[in-house]
Amino acid sequence: MMMIRKRRMFGASAALLILAVGAVALPLMLPHHRASADAAPFALRLDCDPATAGVQSACTYPQGTAFVDVDVVFENNSSAATTIGSFNFDAISIPQPALNPKPGVDANNDTNPDLNDAAFPADFTCAYTPSTPDIDPNPDRAQSRSICFTSTNDGPTVPAGTSLRLATVHYTSSNAVSSVSLEGVQISDNLVDEVMSCSEVVQSAGDCTGATITVGTVFNTATSTPTAVTPTPLPQMTPSRHQPAA
Repeated sequence: MMMIRKRRMFGASAALLILAVGAVALPLMLPHHRASADAAPFALRLDCDPATAGVQSACTYPQGTAFVDVDVVFENNSSAATTIGSFNFDAISIPQPALNPKPGVDANNDTNPDLNDAAFPADFTCAYTPSTPDIDPNPDRAQSRSICFTSTNDGPTVPAGTSLRLATVHYTSSNAVSSVSLEGVQISDNLVDEVMSCSEVVQSAGDCTGATITVGTVFNTATSTPTAVTPTPLPQMTPSRHQPAA
């Protein structure tokens, strides 16, 4: 019994020694791990000011601006070209009264979200599952869905280091601060292999970023008696699951 106890004590001491060595080495290993981490090769970003070059993620519009467009932009940050044979995404705007998706023009490519027709072949369609300005009954949250694809595998090519506008979401706006984010994103190439997905990731994680839009200016008026102001939180997003198109 005494020998067993000694062996157990030796084992515990050895384990403590290993942990101590690991604790010393760990800080030296972490910087190397972080430095070797690579950014996602593909991204989908929301551009809240299409009139300005590049992708803008924070935009301010004058008081009384009635309409705002948000572009949905695919970025190829990899070292090789890729094609786009299909894509689907949900654009979530909160609060909806301040950023409300407009009705579409038709039930095909000119619905809302609005396909960038000039960049895609004629057979590229959003009609089989029509893009919808808002599929969420929550009056404080709009969920604009787009599902589009080609049936002849002739989607556009996006060279390495370039971007392509996939669609535009058209909104009516009012004086407020609003946010737009992405959910249920999946993009595949002409061979039906996934290029990227996010929120939720299916196979290949991409980088998806949203935008913040301010319409009008908020002025702070000084008073002789300081008054505590309790901020009103934005309505919380209702989680939803979106199954990518087959």
